[in-house]
Amino acid sequence: MGRSPEAQAIYDNLIETEYKKPFSEESAFKALVAFLGEAQKAPYQLPGFVTDAVSIEETALSEGSRMFTATPKGGVSSDKHVLFYHGGAFLNNIMDMQWVLAVSLVEKLGCTVHMLEYPLAPTFGHKETYRAMEDAYRWTLDRCEPAQFVVLGDSVGAHLAIAAAQFALRADLPQPAQIIVLSPWIDFMNELPGKAERDADDPYIGMYSLYGIPAVWCGDIVNDKACPPNLQYGPFEGMAPVYIQVGSTEILYIDAVELARLVEEAGGSAELEVGDGLWHTYALYPDMPEGKQAVDDIAEHIMKA
Repeated sequence: MGRSPEAQAIYDNLIETEYKKPFSEESAFKALVAFLGEAQKAPYQLPGFVTDAVSIEETALSEGSRMFTATPKGGVSSDKHVLFYHGGAFLNNIMDMQWVLAVSLVEKLGCTVHMLEYPLAPTFGHKETYRAMEDAYRWTLDRCEPAQFVVLGDSVGAHLAIAAAQFALRADLPQPAQIIVLSPWIDFMNELPGKAERDADDPYIGMYSLYGIPAVWCGDIVNDKACPPNLQYGPFEGMAPVYIQVGSTEILYIDAVELARLVEEAGGSAELEVGDGLWHTYALYPDMPEGKQAVDDIAEHIMKA
């Protein structure tokens, strides 16, 4: 089918601006880590467009983490609670494009979205991030019934969404009604075959960063076949239904396909949506028809959960 003209223009811009360079080259990646580590010293500030559009309540959780709860200014009309784990390579705080998605869901559905600000590398490591992930899961469950609970994540936030569901299985906590993951990364050892061969066609992420990010965030544990961070080692039996979006050009297409296989193999339900000719977390680009449709599909899965 090919890309829409709007998607083609965005794709061309990603190529022309060398968007993936910091995720593909050692010196550029190290510079990015240093820059974002310095940026983390300043407190995170909510974008003005968020507070203009929705009501926000802040709650302090574990060290280095806050929950931003977004609701419609006129009051909720849906009992759904969406826990949103944001992406950003465990280096970047909540980005405007993630807030655009969150605000869109609040406005479309009249629901509540809980956006977690969690501890970031290189200031913090995986233990602090996973602790915040667990606290956020328990915190949200305390505010709604499991049937009203949806977990959403993009990129490394999708990793946290699956890891949170696995944490709940181990801790004998209820599963959410639905898990929604955009471009999930489950294989931190990068042992799944076919990933490196896709590097040249991915306009967004390079294989270098798929080794560099774990090195900065979780160190040598990544090589121990430990779960987490290598989520392919389970558990998956009893996991909530999983809806997956991934672009066909992505390196992480391999992870998405494997995640769907593992969930189904364990007796669960997995729905895999592949964006033809699209890239990493394409739902965060709602100005193109494919992105708008992806957001509509996410909203639909929340409401029917």
